[in-house]
Amino acid sequence: MTQQSEADVAARWNDNADQWAHDVRHGYDTYRDLFTLPAFLAFLPSLSGLNVIDFGCGEASNTRQFAAMGARMTGIESLG
Repeated sequence: MTQQSEADVAARWNDNADQWAHDVRHGYDTYRDLFTLPAFLAFLPSLSGLNVIDFGCGEASNTRQFAAMGARMTGIESLG
């Protein structure tokens, strides 16, 4: 197994970010759409009027979903 530096990992993530955002936003992440998000939403309370931070928001699909449910959202993504 080859060890990669944080800079290498960040560079590869950045190279892939546009494609990942495109795929998620166009419905190609079916596992998320069919299983993860519905399971997540099933245990959340009403978000209407709440201030919510989405740590590790990635391309922010959950952030946008929660905002549509009435939450005031802040999305934070970090590699380090």
